[in-house]
Amino acid sequence: LSMSLVNAARVYSSALQASGDTDQSLELELTALAAERQLDQVVGLGAGPLQGKLTTVCHLSKASERAFGLGSDGIALVLAKDAINELQDIRRDLSAIPERLQGCFRDLVADNYRWLADLLVRQNRLSEAELVLSLLKDFEAFQFAGRDADFTGDSFRQLPYSAAEQELKNALDALQLPSVTDVRQREELLAKEQLQGLTQAEAARLADIQARLQAAEAAYQSGLKRIIEAAANLKGNADPVAELAETESIQKTLLGKLKEKAVAIHYLVMPDRLNIILTTPTDRKSVTVRTWNGAPFTEAGLNEKLEEYHAVVSDPGYDPKKRSRQ
Repeated sequence: LSMSLVNAARVYSSALQASGDTDQSLELELTALAAERQLDQVVGLGAGPLQGKLTTVCHLSKASERAFGLGSDGIALVLAKDAINELQDIRRDLSAIPERLQGCFRDLVADNYRWLADLLVRQNRLSEAELVLSLLKDFEAFQFAGRDADFTGDSFRQLPYSAAEQELKNALDALQLPSVTDVRQREELLAKEQLQGLTQAEAARLADIQARLQAAEAAYQSGLKRIIEAAANLKGNADPVAELAETESIQKTLLGKLKEKAVAIHYLVMPDRLNIILTTPTDRKSVTVRTWNGAPFTEAGLNEKLEEYHAVVSDPGYDPKKRSRQ
């Protein structure tokens, strides 16, 4: 296994996607991911488990985005959940390190939470999107409160899987590629057979390698089929995250108990759009902002305006009202 195999699979996958063959393109993407995850285990042995886990999170999140782009929402969702649950474990393990490093870690991984929340918003699963965002917000509150256990909230909560999602997760985790070492040895023996023939021992070894590779290829194809079938079975199945999100949502735990009129607003900033989730005691709505001040919305543009606003409100010589209206 090597990154060359991963890169080759992705290049071929992109070419197939461009030609309209999304099914085969998805299979190659899953192949690339399986190879990456096997390589991540090697990274974990050499550089330590933390680096291996963080690398896996990166691969899971990017594969989720690619699967979504290929029309496989179910696979995208399960991979995104896997990434978040890995991060929740890492966050728990790192909860005792200095706060300045926690902040750095939070900034590095926040995009993974936003991606899953955005995926849920696209499917109009707004209560679940709120729950994912709460994992970030509760950890910020936990940090702000000096890591007081009473303020842990959802800081380390794992997102549950439905039975159908668990089957898909198991299938994704189990996918293994045939051994590259066996393939190389087979090619060497086949070449020698053509040039000068094989000894009896070499012929026996070639037959053994061929049998192993045939079994591995059959298992690999069966693994791909299992993933595709499990993804198809996701449609129409109840998601325990939806039930959890609905039961423990801000709508039920806070807004519904207030006598005064109140709403909760969640902002979800993506590179090219802003999702705004408006929650009332009885309803939820999502609005997506794609243009701002007559130009396409960008996260970089928003950050620039926020920095300008911060500078204005920090200077007593300026009136911040005009800038705040923007």
